[in-house]
Formats: sequence, structure tokens, C-alpha cells
Amino acid sequence: GLKGGSFRLQTLHSDSMAKEKHPFRLYHEYVGKRLKKRWKPKPGMGGVHVEFKIGRDGNIHDLRIKDSCKDPEYDQAALDAVAASAPFKPIPPELTIDEFPVSYMF
Repeated sequence: GLKGGSFRLQTLHSDSMAKEKHPFRLYHEYVGKRLKKRWKPKPGMGGVHVEFKIGRDGNIHDLRIKDSCKDPEYDQAALDAVAASAPFKPIPPELTIDEFPVSYMF
């Protein structure tokens, strides 16, 4: 939609992650805010679902459109918003993951 997007964690939810201060949750929120800030949609554009991974160093890889909105201009705008958001800050050291998976609906 025009006001931003939504995104979900691509991982199993655990009770410890539900805690507001959990590093995974905080990084997840940071990524969502950064994507929303870079998103400049045009009126009337439909939704597109993108997926990508953030490496430990904050660089993105495996960026792809999971579900196209069937409008090439809008699809490209979503990819451009992700690219403009990169690099992200590095994955926090307390998270013992090599990559942070992101699934985001523009």
C-alpha cells in the first residue's frame, strides 16, 4: 500500500523472541523502518512481495520478487527500495546467524 509495507520473520517464533528487547526482534524492526523510509510508491500501484537476505556485514543478497504485482514498474520500484536501503547495519553479534532472512510486502 501507499503507507508502507509489512513484513514477517522467516523463522520459527519463540517465546523469547516475543520479548521487546530481544536482538532479533530489534533488528527486524530496524529493517522494516529502513525499508519503509526508502519506499516511494506512485498512486494506484498494487502490492509486490520481495525476499532477500542480509549478511552478517549488512549487505544484501538473493534479492528476488516472490510475488509480482504484474506491473514491471512497480516491481522494479520495490527492488530499488531494497537496494537503496542497503547496506543495513551489521547483524548484532549476539545473534548467532550468518544471514537474516527478510520477506517484505510493498
